[in-house]
Amino acid sequence: MLGMHMTHDIDHLGIKDHYLDGSIIRFACYRAYGVMRGRVSLRTFSVVMGEMLKSLTLPHYDSWDCLDEWLALEDASGIRSAWFVACRPGRGISYSTRKARVVVDRLRRHGCIVGLHSQCRDRLDLLPQELEEFSSVYNVPLPVPVRMHYLACSPGHTERMRACRDIVSYDSSVLDGTRLSSQRDFERPINIMEGNLFSPLHKQSTMTDAKQKTLRLLRVAKEQRRDVVLDFHQRSLSRCLPIEREYILWLYERMTS
Repeated sequence: MLGMHMTHDIDHLGIKDHYLDGSIIRFACYRAYGVMRGRVSLRTFSVVMGEMLKSLTLPHYDSWDCLDEWLALEDASGIRSAWFVACRPGRGISYSTRKARVVVDRLRRHGCIVGLHSQCRDRLDLLPQELEEFSSVYNVPLPVPVRMHYLACSPGHTERMRACRDIVSYDSSVLDGTRLSSQRDFERPINIMEGNLFSPLHKQSTMTDAKQKTLRLLRVAKEQRRDVVLDFHQRSLSRCLPIEREYILWLYERMTS
């Protein structure tokens, strides 16, 4: 689809990776806070808690592991997305490289682009070392695209990233809802991220607002023959995130209709 560049951040491979790091408790507390602020309904909260309980207690069920459904959606729509995978632990990232290697291999077999979800935001001088580690661990040749975890950029970020152009194919660490990008651009800002559209902690878009914003950006991108970059996290199709899931399924339905 003209104007659409689909990307995914893999912060979580599954809920079971987070027994010890506090992410499960934070996830539940954020949704409870959303209920108190009137941003999450009690019905939605009960569904989310039920899904979390099933995921934590049933041995072969994990609602945060949505890779199969993502790949089925993208097969049906003809999209080959870019996936940003960490090779080091970070805030909320607790999966092992052994487990992630299976996912990376599968993504590459599907023809997806695999990039680095970097943890070097404050020490970009260490990025070449992290990229070499990423390439070695996942057997992915350089250059690859890079996205900083949490889209966090230190001073001089763009200039330092451009200095790594021999090992970085493009940088997608900047969240910019208005500046469209070209496939030829080294810096590809993210125009839509589901976490910004639907957050239980902050004032959020309604589903109507989110759809209208998306259609407006796609229309402008088509007119200018440029790209809208979308970032949907791997777990965002989870039934633990019903609003995000509804939005994503709507978007893919439009793309295939």
